[in-house]
Order: sequence, then structure tokens, then C-alpha cells
Amino acid sequence: MSSDKSKKRQRTSRPIGLDGCGTPELVLKAEIVRRFTRIDGVFGTEVKPDRIILRIRDEKVIDEIKKVAPNMTYMNRQIETVVTGVIKKRKAQS
Repeated sequence: MSSDKSKKRQRTSRPIGLDGCGTPELVLKAEIVRRFTRIDGVFGTEVKPDRIILRIRDEKVIDEIKKVAPNMTYMNRQIETVVTGVIKKRKAQS
């Protein structure tokens, strides 16, 4: 006879999501956002199928990005930068 415990399915790792719903791509995007938004001066990330676009404060931030991605590529995607300058909160116009 088998016990109730043997009938239960045991998981060895935490489930990430449903199969077939784009989960690997979502995990990849989350990893890219987490890695690059930690860099001081990176204001935004956009992940495309063939490239990563980073919105940065100035050209000096590129040196910090190269510490994470020396060839300006990360996970087989080319990194592009767009210099936006300092982003400031503005008062709403009426």
C-alpha cells in the first residue's frame, strides 16, 4: 500500500510560470532590467528581441555599463544607449 505522502507530487524548485506563455522571455527581461537599473545613471530599459536600449544620464555612464557588459552585448543582445540627460520632476502646467 502506498501512503498519502507518496501520492503527492513534490517539487524540487519554485515554479516560474505557466508553460507556453512566454515565461522564459519574461524572466530574461526581468533579469536585464534588474541588472542594468542598479547602475547609477540608467533611467530606463527597453528589451527588444535583438537589442537592449538603455536610457542614460550622460556618456560617463557607459563606462559603468561596460563593467557589466564589456563588449556592449548582454545575453546575445546588442546594447544601445540613448543619452536623455538628467530627468527632473516638473510642475504640471495648467
